Amino acid sequence: MATIYIDFDGVILDTNDLIDDFRDIVRYKNNLSKDEDVEKYLNNMNWYGILSRARIIENSINHIKQLQNEKLFKIIILTKYNTFTERASKDYIIKKLFNPNGIEIVFVPCYVHKCEVVCPKGNILIDDYIENLIAWHQAGGIAIKFSDGNKISSFPRITNIGEITEKCYKLYPQRIKKSKI
Repeated sequence: MATIYIDFDGVILDTNDLIDDFRDIVRYKNNLSKDEDVEKYLNNMNWYGILSRARIIENSINHIKQLQNEKLFKIIILTKYNTFTERASKDYIIKKLFNPNGIEIVFVPCYVHKCEVVCPKGNILIDDYIENLIAWHQAGGIAIKFSDGNKISSFPRITNIGEITEKCYKLYPQRIKKSKI
């Protein structure tokens, strides 16, 4: 059974713009020029408050729960974090969103490639960040670009988590075992 690793920020919840906006506000209000100085403020930020305002992208939570119920793939959320308070807030929100079924979560420090924390070989990564996909592909994984627009990518692309089963069978039928169909 193949594992599908799904990125959190920008795939499940639309957090990227919120976090970037907050970084810009911190930088401007405190007249900061160095990223290291901004990071100090990020440690003390109300991550739960910011993340809980993010919208769910394209019904992703229900699509992931449906994938879990189909049991064709092992589903794991693979997400990066900048600070421990961000990690704790993500952990709480993800568990709340996927209650009562639950879901496995793997956290990756922002300075580490996702493919250094889990084994990509033969497994699928759905991510919106091209650098993550390139590293995953180079390490032998199946990289699928999540995009909510008409952005061009050299990787197969989906705009909705609900498309993943069909996309995987079309692109990689020899790697994906059909245990139920």
